[in-house]
Order: sequence, then structure tokens, then C-alpha cells
Amino acid sequence: MSNDTKEKVFLDGLIFKPPHSEAPEWVLSKVSMKVDEMISSLKNHESNGWVNLELKKAQNGNYYMEVDTWKPDPSKRSQPKEEKADF
Repeated sequence: MSNDTKEKVFLDGLIFKPPHSEAPEWVLSKVSMKVDEMISSLKNHESNGWVNLELKKAQNGNYYMEVDTWKPDPSKRSQPKEEKADF
């Protein structure tokens, strides 16, 4: 399955809102977290103690965060090359 067609996974309890009208230009968004839902969702999506997220911008200009579900393919890992010693 390609990255374009995979099902999007979101964290529960996480909301992005536009900054207030008088916010400085470097403020991109306000983020609200509902603690109990967020903790539960983080625990559901963790792998080896981590949850990787991607901050994205929707076509309408709003920001959102998606769980990065990518995992490396162990069969495609490159093996270290053996170096010949010049003796």
C-alpha cells in the first residue's frame, strides 16, 4: 500500500484551532488537548514507547496532526559493507 492510499490515523483528544486575530505572525495555531483522551490515544498508538506524528496543512489551510504509521521494512535494510584491510 502506498503512502497516498493508506488510512489516516488521528489522535483522539487533540484539536487545532486558528490563532486569535491579534496573535503574532509566528503563531500558527492554537492546540487543545483533552488529557484523558490524549493519554489513552497515545497509549493505543505507541510503539517502543514512542508515537510519531506529522503536522500537516489541509487544503483549506487548517493544520492537523496525523499519526505517522510508517515502519521500516526489515527485508530492505542495507547490510554494512565489509572493508578490506590494506596489509
